[in-house]
Amino acid sequence: TDLNNHLLDLKTSVETLSSQLSDKKSHKTDLTNKTKSLMKKVEEMENRVKDLKQQNHSNDSNEYMVLASVMRVMYKTWNNSQVVGLLFNDNEEKSLEKLIVMDNEKKCEKTMSQQFWRSLNTDYQLDD
Repeated sequence: TDLNNHLLDLKTSVETLSSQLSDKKSHKTDLTNKTKSLMKKVEEMENRVKDLKQQNHSNDSNEYMVLASVMRVMYKTWNNSQVVGLLFNDNEEKSLEKLIVMDNEKKCEKTMSQQFWRSLNTDYQLDD
């Protein structure tokens, strides 16, 4: 009976470990999908930048180029389950002044999906 109980305990631990593993896998898949969808937006943004550059050769195109490179940085950082907070200088090039990296994935997710995309959509009238 002791052996049987021990066997049952082992079986339970194995099942628990197995379920934890599959949770981790699905979390990783989730992150991968988010990364892919972000990358798609980055590419769309960069194509949009190219179009805008062709349409007008005014200084405005600089701002769009910076935005595209910012998104590239965000993609690379998000790839490591982190997110970047962005602050712009008020100078001519609108250069990236500071990168704030947050480790907390929940914060990342929130910042990514809500604040960043919402502000981009508002400022640049981007389609989802």
